[in-house]
Amino acid sequence: MMSKGEIRDVTFWLENNSTDKGRISWDSANFNPSSNWITETWERKVGKFIYIANWNKKMKTGDLWEIHYTIQVVQDTQAGVYSWDLIVCFMVSHKISCLYVSCILTVTE
Repeated sequence: MMSKGEIRDVTFWLENNSTDKGRISWDSANFNPSSNWITETWERKVGKFIYIANWNKKMKTGDLWEIHYTIQVVQDTQAGVYSWDLIVCFMVSHKISCLYVSCILTVTE
């Protein structure tokens, strides 16, 4: 649950357990109902205190990345229930493996 005007960070970790290095990509899909008033950002931690939105780096075997996913609910957002899917993919050569996570958010006054 989030109130109008609220910002919330969620931290999660991505680890490469494969024997190959590959590229990571992320996306969101199936936003229901559609809303331009709920925004999201993804940032990957590099170094001790720096987070960047640049994901154009190969993830090597054994890498463990700290990811911050930030959701902002603009003040003009209508109260109600919203859902969407987070999609994180790992691509090696032409093979892609994806993880889908379903999200549900209740926006309150």
